[in-house]
Amino acid sequence: MKRSLQVLLLVLAGLSANGVEGADWVFEGNALFSSARLLQALSRYDAGPASGGDVTAADDAAYFLREFYFSQGFPDAEVTYDFSPSRVVFSITEGDRLWIGRVTFQGGEEISRDRLQGIFTSAIRQATRSAFGRLRYVAAAVEDAVEKLRQAYVNEGFLDAAASVVEQPAADFKTVDLTVVIEPGVQFHIGRVRLSGAGFEESAALLKELSAFESRPFRPADRVLCQSRALDFLRAHGYFFAAVQVENVPGSGAGIVDLVVTPTAGQKMRIGKVTTSGAQRTAERSLLGRFGIRSGAIYNGTALDAAERRLWFTGAFSSVDVDARPGSKNSVDVAIHVAERDSKSFAATVGYSEWYLAFGTATYTDRNFLGTLDRLRMTGFISQKSFGGDIEFSDPWLLGTDLLGSVAAFASRKELPAFKATEFGTRIGIGQKQNERFGTGWGLTYEWKSVSSALILSGSEPDTLEDYRLGLLTFRQELDRRNDPLTPMSGYDLRYEAGVAAPPLLGELTFFRATAQATWYLPLRKIVPERPFVPFFTFNHRAGLILPFGDTASIPVPERFFLGGPDSVRSFQFDGMAPRDRSGIPLGGLAFFQANIELQWPVGRGFYLAAFTDAGNLASKLDEMELSQTRIAPGAGIRFYTPLGALRMDYAYNVIRRDGDPLGAWQFGLGVTF
Repeated sequence: MKRSLQVLLLVLAGLSANGVEGADWVFEGNALFSSARLLQALSRYDAGPASGGDVTAADDAAYFLREFYFSQGFPDAEVTYDFSPSRVVFSITEGDRLWIGRVTFQGGEEISRDRLQGIFTSAIRQATRSAFGRLRYVAAAVEDAVEKLRQAYVNEGFLDAAASVVEQPAADFKTVDLTVVIEPGVQFHIGRVRLSGAGFEESAALLKELSAFESRPFRPADRVLCQSRALDFLRAHGYFFAAVQVENVPGSGAGIVDLVVTPTAGQKMRIGKVTTSGAQRTAERSLLGRFGIRSGAIYNGTALDAAERRLWFTGAFSSVDVDARPGSKNSVDVAIHVAERDSKSFAATVGYSEWYLAFGTATYTDRNFLGTLDRLRMTGFISQKSFGGDIEFSDPWLLGTDLLGSVAAFASRKELPAFKATEFGTRIGIGQKQNERFGTGWGLTYEWKSVSSALILSGSEPDTLEDYRLGLLTFRQELDRRNDPLTPMSGYDLRYEAGVAAPPLLGELTFFRATAQATWYLPLRKIVPERPFVPFFTFNHRAGLILPFGDTASIPVPERFFLGGPDSVRSFQFDGMAPRDRSGIPLGGLAFFQANIELQWPVGRGFYLAAFTDAGNLASKLDEMELSQTRIAPGAGIRFYTPLGALRMDYAYNVIRRDGDPLGAWQFGLGVTF
């Protein structure tokens, strides 16, 4: 009994010395942050009551509490604690909270002050995890921001750049003014790129490829980039075992660096065996055809990478792995392993629009139709005014080339401001896209359709065909140089299309139709990773012309141009711009032009205010177009950029109103305006 009592006393003494798990933690002196907020902050460091009730846990918590207060702009914060086995009391002296006041830059004019401010601000916000509002003063964050400024100069070729900061408390002792002193030093440039070592067949072509590095500022990463480009060049010309070394040596003059490239080409190789594995539903013939690399071809590492991307972009595989290994007799064997995914998908949307009112759409897509890697898409739509659907089969790798071929059938019942009509038909197209991301490329489309049960809502068009057949051959091209297709803020997009309708194309109408559009995006500040949202101008121009010929004297209303709506002249509702009849029903026209200028200014992350002016003119015929009939519509709006595009709300006002013109109109839309 006496021995058991001694053991119990020893256990109690151990618990008293080391504390017990789950001790109560109490905070005192925390005026700005609640106890719950402090416990939440400690949980980020895996510290808190649940982490243990011993002295070590309490000491760690006090340290992390000080770090938390430092990160919130309290540089003089102090934290002490009083420990007992069941209760830990943390005494907090917060001190004054400091903010960053005026930030000025001294020296280093080689980089604009606007960009320096953007780098500095972005670094502070990232370090302090504060996306908006005033910048908190945190000494470690300021040091990190100054280092990022120095690195910016190094990346412009100022290898010996130095940066420091001078802090000056403001008169109110609540803010700290900062002066960042920058000493860029000498800017280094690349002089010559020279080849060293034994020559090979493509030596001159390689040297020409690498000459792009000459005369530009020398950056620390340029040596690796030059090595990578040289290696890619050699492997694209059959040299599977190629190796490259690059050294930078002093050039002829101060601040000049030459790059000495030593390539080891090795033996030129050809493609040997090409094998596949992992495909269960996909036919091997289709997989190899889409891969496009055949046995006997010169080994080309760049082409293999492109072939791998082609398989990936089919959407039929969750993974694609291409393994190239040395074979026999100077050959490279290629093994393709794929993991198939469910290539079938279904999507549905519901919404509400100004003209169609409530609407819904449904789309079924099969990206590996019958194991061919071709695509089948079926789309249906229904609204309070229209309904219809289409089915399209497409081959993105037509006949083993990078041409896109498609055939589609469609049918719909349309109700628009000018007419109602039932139409059905088919489309056959062929085209080519420069890449997957942008629309640059060309296309040739043949469309045949039959329009029936048509009702022209205006009674002033008695000589116009209501039911007819149309055969139309259209060629289009686009050059897209925007920085981003969903949120463009710089670059341009140029496009046009021209088509002809004639009886040999199985139609009843004969006319020529052409449209063109040019859109420029002009940023007012440089777009950099630390500041992706900048103010910018958009300049948009559109024009179109229809010229009937032969036996066609009047173009049917459904084939005419219309203006008005969220992507056109925004002071008019959808298709609502003149010419109109006496009842206000739009008649459409055979010639139009449209011009838009818009300024968007960021006011928050992803939010923009917009100011714009639209102008447009729509005429029954080209020779009837008069400048005095041009409508001018200034307006303003709001933009919110999301990963799916921009949500837009605009109001535009008609400066000069003609008979039947509205005072203005509200517009709502999704995506870029032009």
